[in-house]
Amino acid sequence: MTNAVAQALPLLDAWTAHSVMQQHVPSVALTVVHGDRPVWTKAFGYAEASMKTAATPQTLYRIGSITKTFTALAILQLREDGKLRLDDRVRDHVTRTAIQARNIGLLDVTIRELLTHSSGLQRDLPGTWWTQPSFPAEVPDHFSATYPSSTEWKYSNVGYVLLGEVIAAAGGEPWARHVERRILGPLGMANTEAMPPRDDARLATGYSRPTPGEPYVPAPRVDHGAVSPAVSVASTIEDLSRYLAFHMGNIRAPRPASRRSWSSSRR
Repeated sequence: MTNAVAQALPLLDAWTAHSVMQQHVPSVALTVVHGDRPVWTKAFGYAEASMKTAATPQTLYRIGSITKTFTALAILQLREDGKLRLDDRVRDHVTRTAIQARNIGLLDVTIRELLTHSSGLQRDLPGTWWTQPSFPAEVPDHFSATYPSSTEWKYSNVGYVLLGEVIAAAGGEPWARHVERRILGPLGMANTEAMPPRDDARLATGYSRPTPGEPYVPAPRVDHGAVSPAVSVASTIEDLSRYLAFHMGNIRAPRPASRRSWSSSRR
């Protein structure tokens, strides 16, 4: 660790502690990775505010859309295995019987377009309500496109739902099992779960602020169902430090995908 990094860490610690207090944030967990290892990892606040349960580096948090990076990595692994190409269309792997899309043309989008949010598909599956504990258990048949593919950038959870279906079809095992076996295992992320049950006692309580300026209130716990490949992973800051080191190309552990796969996917 360089002197500059070492000198910056106390400032980061003090600034984070002050920000958590000033903004009344229930909890925050941070890590700093330098070289091939974390050099500073710390949690602030409470994993459960009403019980004053302190957050720790071992606290399990839902990581939301960071889940998409695991799904993308799984796709690159299957590409490296020779089981798919990035310019394959969804229908090359996922049959219409698996996803009963009313508009079969929606399955003509490519894997690359899904990865890069350029498929034109709508943001969320019908039946998805982020403000309520309601997520479809299966992919519904009436999702749609907002733009023609490869014409506009549009963030799409639906796209990553379809990538989860591609992973299951091309890899021969469910999305969650692939993530656990091919990513979490090799990286030693033993405290990370692809699809944690909503009653998992280790999960930090989530909080939301329905009205700006009002206190945070506990958010309902949900099962993400068909939307899981876009949002469902839960992890600790300690495990995420290993994941970050892998993405920086520095981790000394069995690689779940080669650097060649990363670089060639950009073309």
